[in-house]
Amino acid sequence: MNFTDDLYNDTVYIRKTDGSVVGPYKTSVGKLTPIFDSALVVSEGDELIRDLPNGRQEVHTIVDVDFFSGMPGMDPCFNLHLRKPGAANQTSVQTNHITINNSSGIQVGNDNVMNIQNAFNDLIQRIDNSNGTLEDKQEAKSRIASLLKHPLVAAVLGGVTGGIF
Repeated sequence: MNFTDDLYNDTVYIRKTDGSVVGPYKTSVGKLTPIFDSALVVSEGDELIRDLPNGRQEVHTIVDVDFFSGMPGMDPCFNLHLRKPGAANQTSVQTNHITINNSSGIQVGNDNVMNIQNAFNDLIQRIDNSNGTLEDKQEAKSRIASLLKHPLVAAVLGGVTGGIF
């Protein structure tokens, strides 16, 4: 008997994608739900069904499965990551915090993108300032433009190419 045995008061079943049902298992249902059966065969897409006191059932979709090998006082278990059907998928949000102190030259953006754009703009500026003929300058810039328009280069550089020519 584990120290956690009295914490697991929910009775659940697992409905496989083929419709078969296995269980019952004792657990505590949450976003991360442990099932203490090391022989359990469970996959992403299966459903966890919990019997409710009012006779209804609550259904969760299993979105990820991890195996925990256990430790002293805690048996091995499968940790099921759950989501209720119809619940919106969580999207990650990136927040950029910008602090500017006593600065006159400010650049906000992805530094790598800005460096690539600046490098190409600098190259074009140097071509314009070179001692070459007008035809040679136009040909050199045309070759750079055709390089940037190549689908593979455009895919690798993404939106960088749009701000150059």
